[in-house]
Amino acid sequence: MTKRFLIFTMLLAASMVARAFDFSHVAPSGQTIYYDIYGSTAKVVNPDWNYYVKPSGALVLPATVEYNGNTYSVTAIGASAFEDCTGLTRVSVPEGVTSIEGFAFYNCSALDTIELPSTLTEILSQAFTYTGYVRNAANRDEQGLLYIGAYLISGADIAEVTVADGTLGVAGMAFYYNHTITKVTLPETMRFLAGLSFADCTSLDTVRCLSAVPPAAVGNAFSESPSFVVAVPCGAADAYRAADVWRDYTIVEDGCDTTMDVVENDLQPRVNVARVYGGTVVSGAEGSTITVCDVMGRTVASVGRASAAQFVPLPQTGVYMLSVAGRKPIKIFYSK
Repeated sequence: MTKRFLIFTMLLAASMVARAFDFSHVAPSGQTIYYDIYGSTAKVVNPDWNYYVKPSGALVLPATVEYNGNTYSVTAIGASAFEDCTGLTRVSVPEGVTSIEGFAFYNCSALDTIELPSTLTEILSQAFTYTGYVRNAANRDEQGLLYIGAYLISGADIAEVTVADGTLGVAGMAFYYNHTITKVTLPETMRFLAGLSFADCTSLDTVRCLSAVPPAAVGNAFSESPSFVVAVPCGAADAYRAADVWRDYTIVEDGCDTTMDVVENDLQPRVNVARVYGGTVVSGAEGSTITVCDVMGRTVASVGRASAAQFVPLPQTGVYMLSVAGRKPIKIFYSK
C-alpha cells in the first residue's frame, strides 16, 4: 500500500465520519450531542460513537438547538442514537419530541431514570432494551407491565391485560410473541400503538378500546395475530371502521342497550337487550323462546318461555346472534 493511497483512505474515512451528522450542540447538562436537520426540526443521531466521546451521567436534552443562526425544534431521537452509551445514568427527553426510534437507548446498562414527554406519538422497537430501568423489577406494576411515565414499554405473560388509565401509548414489540394474552383493555387516554406492539399474539381474541377516537396504530401492530373482536364505546363503531388497522377487524359497540327490530307489525312490544355481568337481560319477550347462537351458528343458550325481564347466561366473551320468535335476530357483543 503506497503512502499516497493510505493518506487518501484516511481522508475518505474521516469524511465519511463527518457526514454522519449535520451539526453538534452542547446539551444543558454539558454533553455534546449530534443532530440531523429536517426542515425546521432536528433529530438526535448517532455520530458513530467509535469516533466520538459517548455521553455519560445525567443527560438533559434541549427542546431547541441553534446552528448557523437558525433555531431548530428537537422532535425525534433517532435509531440507535445512544446505543451502548453505558455511562448514561439518567435522561430527560424534552416536550416537543414526538418520536423515539428503534434501539435509541439500547444497552444503556446504567440508565435507570428516564423522563419522557407527553408529546410522544411513537416509541419504536427495543428503544429501552437492556437499560437499568427495564432490568429493575420494582418498575413493573402488579400485572407485570412495565411503564415509563405515561407509556407502556413491555408486557407480561398474563391472559387478560388492563392497560393503566392515563397511558398514552404502547411501545414497539411490547407484547411481541406473547402467546398467553387473550384480552386487552386500552384506556380512554390511549393515543398510539407502535409497530409490532401486539404482533404474533396467537391467543388474542378481544381488544377493548375505551376511547371513542381510534388510537393511531402502525400497520404491523397486530401482525401475525389472529382475527379478533374490537369492542368500542357506543357510537364509535363508524370511526373505528374507517380507521387504518382497526378496519381490518370485527368492530362492535360495547355497553349499549340494543332494540330488536319488529318483523310482523308495530303492535308487538319492542324487545330490549341489556348486557349485564354473566350474560344479558332480555325484556319485551315474555312467553317467547329466546335463542342465542355463536358466530358459527351453534346454540349456546336457550330459554323456552321467557319472563318479563329474562336473564340469559352467556359462556364467554364473544359475538352472538340473539333471536326471539317473530323478530329479526340481533348481533350482540358480550364481554365478561
